[in-house]
Amino acid sequence: MQQTAAGRPCSAPWPRPTFPVHRTSTGFDVHGVHCILLNAQEHLHTDPRWGNVFLAQLSAAQQAWLRADLERHRHARAIAVFLHQPLWLHWSAWQPVHELLREYRVAAVVAAHLHTDRDDGVLDGIRYLVLGAAGGTVQHADPDAAGTAQVAVLSLGDGPTGLELLDAVTGRRLPL
Repeated sequence: MQQTAAGRPCSAPWPRPTFPVHRTSTGFDVHGVHCILLNAQEHLHTDPRWGNVFLAQLSAAQQAWLRADLERHRHARAIAVFLHQPLWLHWSAWQPVHELLREYRVAAVVAAHLHTDRDDGVLDGIRYLVLGAAGGTVQHADPDAAGTAQVAVLSLGDGPTGLELLDAVTGRRLPL
């Protein structure tokens, strides 16, 4: 078994999900946890007054795929959803998705895009998280505010969803 930079066990290599041309979403399983990757950029430029992502949302087809995938994996130890930008910030479009995630006991929804780390809290048992620098560079930012490459260790399945942020180079624990 391999180890993270902080010396924690890590069962790498992880499965490498692919996005076939005809699909907008995919899922894979890791040690009983079902991970769902959604295409948050499916509907860009929804409202040109606010930029290309502000009112982005999941299509009805992607929501139907999500429901079917959640149903197939309803007995997973835990379920986590990952997407590029935090679509829950446009709540009126996200609420039907949230209701679906709640119905299937999703533990966490994780996004990025904002180039900052933030915990948007737990709603109906679902922890909403934004992670800032999982691979991108943030210029002139404090290392404790996503200004460094980091590794996020998400704990799912036994109790509340936990998150530990580690500096990818030093293994030092970072605040959220």
